[in-house]
Amino acid sequence: MKNLLKAFLIVNLGLLIAPNATAAWDAIYIGTISLVHLNSDVIGRGVCVLMNPALPQFGGWACLPTSNALYKEINSVLYMSYVTGKNCTLYVQFTGGDLYNEIKAAQCQ
Repeated sequence: MKNLLKAFLIVNLGLLIAPNATAAWDAIYIGTISLVHLNSDVIGRGVCVLMNPALPQFGGWACLPTSNALYKEINSVLYMSYVTGKNCTLYVQFTGGDLYNEIKAAQCQ
């Protein structure tokens, strides 16, 4: 009975804390990809995109770092969406002084 009560309290405490947890991104943008840009001179930065409507920060650029654990998958989704004109939702994190939004996750449909 004591263990059951302890488990109940832990689960309920988790439910109280979870809604207040912060997301891993600073902004969410929805639109179509209007331009794809690649530049091998920038180490660690993969594909960059401009969207319509334009992203408000960093001149509208959002870039996918090559260190992203899902780099290949997100890169493929971005290219396919650019070619087909599908809407995308980009989950980005603002970078300090890098002049672009860092893409953390993407969903296109």
